[in-house]
Amino acid sequence: MLEAAAVDMTEMGPRFFKVVKSHMMRNLATPAGLKDLGESQMWVLHALTRGKYLTSELARHYNVTNPTMTRVVDALVEKGYVQRQPDAEDRRCIFLQLTEQGSGLGRNITTHLRDATIEFLSPLSDEQIMDIRKAYSHIASLLPDKGNETDHQASAKAAGTAAGSR
Repeated sequence: MLEAAAVDMTEMGPRFFKVVKSHMMRNLATPAGLKDLGESQMWVLHALTRGKYLTSELARHYNVTNPTMTRVVDALVEKGYVQRQPDAEDRRCIFLQLTEQGSGLGRNITTHLRDATIEFLSPLSDEQIMDIRKAYSHIASLLPDKGNETDHQASAKAAGTAAGSR
């Protein structure tokens, strides 16, 4: 049973996102700039709408190498959607954050992705939708709870708490 679930997830996940992205690009009025983005660039902009990240954090999140993520980010910086910002406390850490132009595009991506997913799931019954939500709830319980903090921010907060308790 467990192996079958793992096979289903690994085979269906990429197909699901490919179909949803196709719906998003084909059926919805996409904003200017969106059609010029690669899939990885779209996911990075989507992630950065939730806050700033280190390149290494995004690479881990999307399971790619740091050099691969750096190339994705470099293209977004060149297009004016992302900027690199040194951390005020640790200048070795360079955070990525959206520019004003990138924020607008990131919000559009998030909205269009949600709308395309709604459109894709709309043929399902309420009971089927509840089954999906329940399954995702179970899967979410296995994932680390990151909230809005980046790894760097959580480490700094933990270090500050430990130093303060001495």
